[in-house]
Amino acid sequence: MDWIIKTGTDSEGNAITTTLDCQINVTWAYSHHETKDCGDLKMIVDKVFLTYTATDTTTGNASHLVTGQSDQTLTGTFQLGFFPTTRANGDPSPYTGIINGWTPHDSLTEDQMKQWVLDVLDEGGGFRLDAFKVQICHDLYGEHYYAPPA
Repeated sequence: MDWIIKTGTDSEGNAITTTLDCQINVTWAYSHHETKDCGDLKMIVDKVFLTYTATDTTTGNASHLVTGQSDQTLTGTFQLGFFPTTRANGDPSPYTGIINGWTPHDSLTEDQMKQWVLDVLDEGGGFRLDAFKVQICHDLYGEHYYAPPA
């Protein structure tokens, strides 16, 4: 994805920009999950936490890292809630295309919960994963520059 940053200004005060070709690769691992009781439904999966390592593999971008960032890799924890409180009365899951119904936590494996999160990130053309990668670019290289209207 193209990430445009402002690198300075010219003598007339106009922005000097650089376009970075960011190639963000993400590795995910299951971390943990939380459950909740919802009336007759006991121990349903409420939130799943994955750890991630996100790396921009375009090494030429390294000279544009934000101050304090020593390399092109970020690590952290990503959390996804599956059953918001407003739906705790048995209303359908907000991700019914991915998860069918309410699943007791003792019926699941860590791999299944990890896959749920990845499916949600990829659902609808992957716009959630794209947004995650935009945040990674922001954290590595700073604010995206948008030219003022002409």
